[in-house]
Amino acid sequence: TIHWLEIVNKQIRRTVPWILHGFTGKTTLLQVIQKNGWFVSLGNKILLENPEKRKSYLEILSPERCFVETDDSGLPVQSLYQALETYGGEKWSESGFSERFREVFGKK
Repeated sequence: TIHWLEIVNKQIRRTVPWILHGFTGKTTLLQVIQKNGWFVSLGNKILLENPEKRKSYLEILSPERCFVETDDSGLPVQSLYQALETYGGEKWSESGFSERFREVFGKK
């Protein structure tokens, strides 16, 4: 998967950001994602239910390349923001996500 993603990234001209929805993959893949400037969205399976992956992801991920999602849970999105800030520190505050959403999607 890693090799394939890097090949595709070099072969095409992206006009929109790549966002890997509901990412739960290996940390080696997450490192490639970060290196290439792609985004990931994380849900409750990582942020609330898997402390080991959450810890390793937060060590690798840049807040500027991350979104949260509630698609698979029905939980309020604030619970995921709270988990990020609790386990990852102030750099993961909700305000940064709102600004990033506007930058990527051009919405207010």
